[in-house]
Amino acid sequence: MAGAVMLDGCKKDEAANGALSVIAARTSVRRYDASREVSDEMVETLLRAAMSAPTAVNLQPWEFIVVRDKATLAKLAGANRFGGMIAQAPVAIVVCGDTVQAANGEPNKWWMLDCSAATENLLLAATAQGLGAVWTAAYPHEDRIAAVRSILSIPERYVPLCVVPVGFPADPSAKPKDKWKPEKVHKEKFLGARRNMEQRAQQYDEIQKLEGLLAYAVAHGETAEAERIRAELVKMVEAI
Repeated sequence: MAGAVMLDGCKKDEAANGALSVIAARTSVRRYDASREVSDEMVETLLRAAMSAPTAVNLQPWEFIVVRDKATLAKLAGANRFGGMIAQAPVAIVVCGDTVQAANGEPNKWWMLDCSAATENLLLAATAQGLGAVWTAAYPHEDRIAAVRSILSIPERYVPLCVVPVGFPADPSAKPKDKWKPEKVHKEKFLGARRNMEQRAQQYDEIQKLEGLLAYAVAHGETAEAERIRAELVKMVEAI
């Protein structure tokens, strides 16, 4: 399939290096080249990759909604305070999970795990094709879930996990963050994590404070201040 990274026939080490290179190159892309469209063939490659993800008991609970309509993309952007880039993307893919096991009608406890794995595959396939994408969460935020459900007429048993805007990067030279942290690795037992936990808790406290300031600025029509706070929030969320 055009644009896809093909590993068939490669030596084992070459295939491994290719896969690892794609993983290392993946980064969250929030600005897209407005002059370039994402073909249906490329979207199918993304979806084929997504559906190749591991899935508990092979339930395959995922459903994917491909959105190209500009008005709908704008509505989806408005459903997430951090989702403004959705309106600028040529296409977005909404990943939904079936909360009911079709075979017996019991609740599916694993849908969000399976759909998360599918989403990561989708993001990696975007990178492999020279595309840029970013995971914008609907789940577990009830307001976002309700908004996306309403916009896209999603039945009650399905939950939108995320909206993934996709496009060619406006800045192809952007590099991924180096997230390798040896201190995150524990051998045999979980040790030495208290400092990391305290740092993470402090980061979340700061985010909550900024969200409160943002809500105040929006409520009082302080547009410039709201944009400044929103930009600061995005940076903090990206750093976690």
